[in-house]
Amino acid sequence: MSRYLLGVDVGTTSLKGCVFDETGKEIASVSKAYELITENGFVEFPAEEYYRLFKEAFDELSEKTRIDAFAIDTQGETLIFLDREGKPLMNAIVWLDNRAAEEAALIEKQLGLQTVYEITGQTEVPAGYPAPKILWLKRNRPDLFAKLGKAVLLEDYLLYRLTGEFNCEKSLYSSTLYLDVRSGKEKVGTYRGASVSTGALDQVAGVIGSGMVDTGRISEMTGTALAVCALSDVLPPYFEGIKVSAYYMRKGRFCLLMWAPTAGMALEWFKKKFLCRY
Repeated sequence: MSRYLLGVDVGTTSLKGCVFDETGKEIASVSKAYELITENGFVEFPAEEYYRLFKEAFDELSEKTRIDAFAIDTQGETLIFLDREGKPLMNAIVWLDNRAAEEAALIEKQLGLQTVYEITGQTEVPAGYPAPKILWLKRNRPDLFAKLGKAVLLEDYLLYRLTGEFNCEKSLYSSTLYLDVRSGKEKVGTYRGASVSTGALDQVAGVIGSGMVDTGRISEMTGTALAVCALSDVLPPYFEGIKVSAYYMRKGRFCLLMWAPTAGMALEWFKKKFLCRY
């Protein structure tokens, strides 16, 4: 009997779920759109709302088909601060949020871009990455930092809420600035009878989904952000001005990824501005 496998993508502005059988035939799908909170230059979303939307999508799909196992891929860098009981201290800080620009500059100055790249594979220290955001919390919200139990990414939080276990996935952690990219447990637990496994950074999941599992090919994906990806068996040497970051795929395999942040959002703006009126 064929198993039914669910893939869930938690993107910047929508959650999508699709169930396939083991031959790749689509069985059922669902999509949930949402709007981010943008106030005072911050970009946030309630952490618990991500979980509620996942459960809603899972329930709808469960009414249509059996689900034997699933994995979740998520947007990168979106960070959730939890207290020592595992409850969110504040809204999730979305990857688009640039509140930690000063902290990012401090990290870059102290470490230098060559050191950052040779350890983490990242060619820059953007304000949207988790390390600057954690430093921002320490410097600007010491009241919350004193209560901090864990700082987790969006996929980590969903897996924790579903299984009670804290797990992380290395491709997703490549842009936290905490992962040694050269240096991987897959099954996390179960949820309502379905096996739950770690997913990947959304762009890395897209690379695999497109069938690009070996070197010599290039993929392009347009979501909220645009990403051009190629696979490599070596970490390219650092040089001044390098722009293409390297993300962990597996030991000895890297995803070389260059990206632009406003691809899908620009297309959505164009559609609403010029097309929807007709």
